[in-house]
Amino acid sequence: MMKKSISLLLAIAIALQLSPSPRVQASAIGIRNIELNNEWFAPVAYAVYADLQAGRQVYVNDPYTTFSDVGPYAGLSFIQTGGGTEHKNEPANPFLTFTIDADATIYVAMHADDAYTDPFSADYWLTPSYGWTYTGNTIEAEVKDAAGNVTATNVYRVYARTFKAGTVALGGNNATGHIGFGQMYAVLVGPAVGTPLDPPPPPPDVVPGTIPAFPGAEGGGKYATGGRGGDVYYVTHLNDSGPGSFRDAVSQSNRTILFQVSGTIELQSMLFVTASNLTIAGQSAPGDGITFKKHTVVFQGDNLIVRYLRFRTGDEAGVDMDGVTGRFRKQLVFDHISASWGSDESASFYQNTDFTMQYSTVAQTIVLSNVAGKGFHGYGGIWGGDNATYYYNLLAHNDSRNPRFSGKSMDVRNNVIYDWGYKSMYGENERGNMVNNYYKAGASTQVQDRMAEAELGSSIALTGNKSVRRDGGLSSSSHPNNFAGIYKNPQLFVATPYAMPNPSPQDSPDAAYGKVLNYAGASLKRDSVDRAVVNDVMNGTGSVIYTANAVTPEEQALLDEKRATKVTLQWPALQTAEVPADTDGDGMPDVWEREHGLNPNDPLDGKADFTGDGYTNLEKYLNELTIDTFPEGVVPAVPKVAIAGAPSGLRAQALDRDSIRLDWTPVAGATGYHVYRAGSANGTYAKLTSAALTAPTFTNDGLTAGTGYAYKVTAVTAGGESALSLHAAAATREPMKPLVVDFDDGTDGQPYVVPAEWPIAWTVSPTPSPADKSLSVPPNAAGTFAYAFTSPGTTAHLRFDYKREANFDLDKLLIYTGTNFLETVSDSVYGLRYRLGTSTEYRSLIPGFQLNEWYTVAIDLDFAANTVTFRTGPKNGALTVRTQQPYTAASPNISAFRVFNQRSAGNVYFDNMKAWNGPAEPSGVTASARRNEVALGWNPSAGADHYAIYRAEHPDGPYRKLEIGADTGTLYRNQGLTPDTTYYYKIGAVNAEGESPLSDGVAVTVGGPSSELFVDFNDGTAGQPYTAYPDDWPSVWPVASVPSAADKSLSVPNGAAGQFVYDFIAEGPTARLQFDYSREANYNGDKLLIYTGASFLEIQTDSANGLKYRLGTSGTYRPLLPGFQLNAWYTVAIDLDFVAGTVTFRTGPQNGTLTERASEPYAAASPKISAFRLFSQRSAGNVYFDNVKASRN
Repeated sequence: MMKKSISLLLAIAIALQLSPSPRVQASAIGIRNIELNNEWFAPVAYAVYADLQAGRQVYVNDPYTTFSDVGPYAGLSFIQTGGGTEHKNEPANPFLTFTIDADATIYVAMHADDAYTDPFSADYWLTPSYGWTYTGNTIEAEVKDAAGNVTATNVYRVYARTFKAGTVALGGNNATGHIGFGQMYAVLVGPAVGTPLDPPPPPPDVVPGTIPAFPGAEGGGKYATGGRGGDVYYVTHLNDSGPGSFRDAVSQSNRTILFQVSGTIELQSMLFVTASNLTIAGQSAPGDGITFKKHTVVFQGDNLIVRYLRFRTGDEAGVDMDGVTGRFRKQLVFDHISASWGSDESASFYQNTDFTMQYSTVAQTIVLSNVAGKGFHGYGGIWGGDNATYYYNLLAHNDSRNPRFSGKSMDVRNNVIYDWGYKSMYGENERGNMVNNYYKAGASTQVQDRMAEAELGSSIALTGNKSVRRDGGLSSSSHPNNFAGIYKNPQLFVATPYAMPNPSPQDSPDAAYGKVLNYAGASLKRDSVDRAVVNDVMNGTGSVIYTANAVTPEEQALLDEKRATKVTLQWPALQTAEVPADTDGDGMPDVWEREHGLNPNDPLDGKADFTGDGYTNLEKYLNELTIDTFPEGVVPAVPKVAIAGAPSGLRAQALDRDSIRLDWTPVAGATGYHVYRAGSANGTYAKLTSAALTAPTFTNDGLTAGTGYAYKVTAVTAGGESALSLHAAAATREPMKPLVVDFDDGTDGQPYVVPAEWPIAWTVSPTPSPADKSLSVPPNAAGTFAYAFTSPGTTAHLRFDYKREANFDLDKLLIYTGTNFLETVSDSVYGLRYRLGTSTEYRSLIPGFQLNEWYTVAIDLDFAANTVTFRTGPKNGALTVRTQQPYTAASPNISAFRVFNQRSAGNVYFDNMKAWNGPAEPSGVTASARRNEVALGWNPSAGADHYAIYRAEHPDGPYRKLEIGADTGTLYRNQGLTPDTTYYYKIGAVNAEGESPLSDGVAVTVGGPSSELFVDFNDGTAGQPYTAYPDDWPSVWPVASVPSAADKSLSVPNGAAGQFVYDFIAEGPTARLQFDYSREANYNGDKLLIYTGASFLEIQTDSANGLKYRLGTSGTYRPLLPGFQLNAWYTVAIDLDFVAGTVTFRTGPQNGTLTERASEPYAAASPKISAFRLFSQRSAGNVYFDNVKASRN
């Protein structure tokens, strides 16, 4: 199928620099053997004329278009082409060939108004790369109607190339393009001007490798070799062109392209990457990476490895473009790319052979842009080819083509497809797979059960795919019922996947979902765009986007229907970090070469293979950079080589926000050591020590919080200073985060050194287990650990786990705040008791204390209120406030931890020590399972401004922060979750001084269709329809700030009849529907219908009794709200017993006691509550509903 590509650009400076050609001398060149290829419809016989003149017909099949101004080309021979859509250019072969009997210059006049062209580069094959030159001239043709009236003037730009006598081929030459349709070309033939050009050289041979392109490469392009063994080219700046530019880098084949800069490259025209055998290693960019904007990058070479790049085109150029594309190529792998903000598609790769796109994001294609005449589009991409594979990709917020299939054989597997607008997957493929993908509906998804459709000629395997609705429930099309999601030609789908040449991943959709969210896109350092998209997928937020500034009312109505969000595109600022030195220019930093036994002055060793794994040394370096962007174990570390004479065993440990401690193995005969530091492992190392250290340890203070550092050390001996050691790296603690010390990385029987050196008599112990160590204080091992546990502030907290083996009264633990202290003393009955300062008054801390049991002690200091609070409890259990007392600190921080007057027998153990500023950690966290959601609650933390919610899919994490903004309350509903799935939650408390440690975790398994459904409308927007949960309520029922902005409800205005069809509760023996109700005016006959299948309960308004009800179509009514008052709130509960065949109504004041009003026989058509309908609406006043709850009664 034809693929619309690139819109018209304005003429640019290069064309203006060319002087108009003089009139070309007329000469009849013999033209024979015309052959039209790539025909689509009925063939058209082209004609040849020897004398071009104004008035001649341009196209053989279009009598209404004639030349009106032929410029300097009068008298030339010309080929009268076709005016229909009978042919196209496909790079594999030319679309038009003919022979000439003498050397000649061929002039191709391209229709300048065609929507599929880029006039700067003309058609993809009419470029200097293929010998064509824009002459600067134009010719014109008039278009007339049947009466002979001129209706339009077509302008054609003229391009020239001189050929030798023989065969002339237009198009082809492996140049991608879509031109050749309709009224686009006039082909003129004149005497040779200049020396005839030889045909463009054929592309280099493509030879598959015997090992994957890189560790983790999968699928059709798995064995691409890229630039392996070729030249190294460094991109050194962000300019569009010139030496050191990316455009120059990709101008030649057989290269590995690296970056010495990070940032956004603003392309001034489309970039056609015609070279082959390239590795483009975006992961080499120092800092935040590389983004391309403004124009499309079109990949036209073979055997390419393209990794860790972002393509965010936008619409600033006013041109209709993809984000990134490539067609008719072979042996390609695109890995960890991010594509977005195309106006047509964001990433289209099809009609390629042996192709892979993996771990990439394709998101936020613009639905309605500022490209003139484009209209609505915003599609993900066209994918396909022969042995084309697409694994672990994220398609998000694309209105259609998620993806569109094309070609012979393709495998789309283990991808995540989120918020697919009006179409998900569709298209055609002879042997295609759509297997084990994860579909998740979003705000813009119009048909949540839609999964696939196919065109005739296809055979597509559709199986194993999971589909989740907006409310978190499984779609009817979810596996094993994928065929329920087929919307066109179900006979073209099969259930058994087609085998592909290279083994494919076999992850479940759930496993793939986790991998995609963790690793997809240019994730070596995700930018804010990708982070926001991933957050949308996690939390079910976001929508398709549009950028158009001029929008008609009709367009706005359609945008509203799509729930599209207006955005102003903002390209994130990408910073360049330190550029590693590469003395020999082989692509490997000097530091890395030395650490791996290579020579930083040998430009050839990058092409060698020192480990024998088949990858060049340069590839090993580039691959190792990506370790953290694949699942663990996929990318191996490259073995280092010990450096003779240098210290070994170097370790770096972050102590706190501003310090890192080093230690290393002593060197025999060394008299001292020096320490060197760099901003990154391969950076430039500067000496930190002016005088040699005498001990093999060093603490680097005064560092920046949340920052990584790399270190090397040298040994000083009688022979001088050694070479630098292998590096060790660590990152300081993030600002606002607690200090956490768990002793697990300590060495048994040795003192502990984090965040500073603890007393040497206190040693690390494998207690309670070797995997969960603690700090042991032996008998008589008194000592003080002086350290600023917290920063000066208004609050400080210290929490630790405590155990002891023997009782010994007056064993003391002192917590210092400057010069004064809190004193706890061991007690045989109460475990610990405490004394304030030097007073004689003690308080018990651990009633019921038992030896050899673990307890948790928390001390909360409020320096503004001059109080201290002690909380204790069993380890991993709830903490109880034992007392709160006045306390005046000498300094507003915790400054030391001292064990004093130690016992004579038994050890004391400390573990899991945490210190922080800010609020205390939240407690009392509860999680209640509801229908596709979890209702969280917790106790307030004193001093907290807001709370942070963290969620994990495994009890051991990782816990991801839900980006929901600042939650100032102590309740949160996490909606849109998958039923029968267990989630884990922790809560953090935050204020300006810091964030607390996370609360204890709580696990909850989300309920399914039989679980409670609760809707309170508080997350809706006042004045807008409610679409958040569990599905779209009628658009004529807006959210209202009634009774308050903090307690919203659903408003049903007068005349706004409608119905909400949804299975409030699954089929079962009973069901309850409860809701709060208020109205502003009396109007008899206003109806509320509660459906149970085809039958219903009817409730009507009543001025005296508020509401009355009628069973089905009977004429009997019962009063429901005696003493009803307008604008007051009431609760209505309807209990259905489908086994007994009864219905019971209970009503009462909101938040009050409900009274049974009646119990009647009722025969339901279906044992469930299936719809909520307002009918025959009043002519005045609003009705309000709130706190709608469905459950088993």
